[in-house]
Amino acid sequence: GCRFLVAEDNAINLQLISSILEESGASVTEVKNGREAIDQLSQSAFDLIIMDLHMPVMDGQEATKIIRSMESERRHTPILALTADVLPEHRELSFKAGIDEYLEKPINELQLWSIIHKLLGSRSQVDPPAALPSPAAANRPPRSRDIEAALQIAGGRRELAEKLFNKFLAELPAQMALIKQLQQRQDWLALTKTVHQLHGATAICGVPAMNQLVEQLEKASHNLQESAITELLDSLEQEVAALLTESAGSSGHSKLPD
Repeated sequence: GCRFLVAEDNAINLQLISSILEESGASVTEVKNGREAIDQLSQSAFDLIIMDLHMPVMDGQEATKIIRSMESERRHTPILALTADVLPEHRELSFKAGIDEYLEKPINELQLWSIIHKLLGSRSQVDPPAALPSPAAANRPPRSRDIEAALQIAGGRRELAEKLFNKFLAELPAQMALIKQLQQRQDWLALTKTVHQLHGATAICGVPAMNQLVEQLEKASHNLQESAITELLDSLEQEVAALLTESAGSSGHSKLPD
């Protein structure tokens, strides 16, 4: 089967991508930043690298430049970039750095497979799913939980959707405590990065109301809008409390209804 190197610092996103790829019979090596990706590449060969652009230690763009400079003596390894940031100028810089393709977060499984086949051609010895569940109806107000959306992102895999949500819930109190701490210290750069991490997780786990609040908080933090940050953080804390209370009814583990 194919060998994939996945570089992603968001644990929930990493688990989602790895589960999808491994289910197809592929072999997956996981790393959490660009520096670890380069270390792995110096030891092993991979068919494809899937790399988040925003990572600590070394980001995806910098890692790509170094990987391309290492390739003079070996074959070109395709790199698929993941990002929630869709600004055209960032995209252009990524292609200049040597990235082959782009995939926006949250991950759409069919798009992921389509790009893998495009990049690997006959080498993509993987069996993608024949069909995925259709998306849930759009244009409705965001709810605390959208189980259909979580299932769709997990490609209809109920157990995976539950696992991702429970991981998200377990990490949520510590993430919220850190966000509050950074707001009090007025460390806006660290706050923006931490909220960006949370935004990535909320996009995957089927929590649309929280996803919307976190998206607004990320923008407010990026633009240093202190009063908006305070208001949004209050709303976010209420939403988190409601979600944790609702989930506590199922002994700390959330199971999706059949």
